[in-house]
Amino acid sequence: MAGKQLTSMPVNYCTSRSMMELSPGKLIEHDWYESNQGREFFNCLLRKQKRRQFGVLERPTFPLGMSSEIQSYKLFLYGKAGVGKTSLICKLCGLDIPQIHHETPGLQTSTIYWPAKLVNSNEVITFKFILYDVGEFALKKYNHFLPACIEKVDAVIFTFSFVDRASFDDLTNSVDNLALPEKSTLKIVVGTKYPILTSRS
Repeated sequence: MAGKQLTSMPVNYCTSRSMMELSPGKLIEHDWYESNQGREFFNCLLRKQKRRQFGVLERPTFPLGMSSEIQSYKLFLYGKAGVGKTSLICKLCGLDIPQIHHETPGLQTSTIYWPAKLVNSNEVITFKFILYDVGEFALKKYNHFLPACIEKVDAVIFTFSFVDRASFDDLTNSVDNLALPEKSTLKIVVGTKYPILTSRS
């Protein structure tokens, strides 16, 4: 995801020429997090060996000499109830995945920080992903939720479940019918619950 979103970064990070010389998916060093430098950055995001949860106004504190500019992106998860939007966010945030499904009551936001090293400049930047999750019932009941989710959104994550064929069949309509303010908004499709499908096979 980060690799795709980098294609819209400011020119001072990725010039048009340098981007043309790089193949898709090669704008960041994907194994950098295993290096000593990468481990130092990621250790700043942990608390008791688990990913630290940051509030809306909080941000990670990096040691002196390890400054990293933060690039913020707003992501909206969109899909029918029960496909696993909240579980996906829990997985990304390092939280336990709920064992029992409860529809999200209203609108919830989660913040994830993820450092990455750029290939062309060797510069370390930190992505700040703000994830918007809203329950299907609440989305239909409150007219102001959808505009709040898509306002200035950088990417929409359309979700479906591998164990719910109807959620997959609805993908085309969801992608086509969601009226986004910007045509350039990145659209991502994510399938969930694949381990459940394979365990049944």
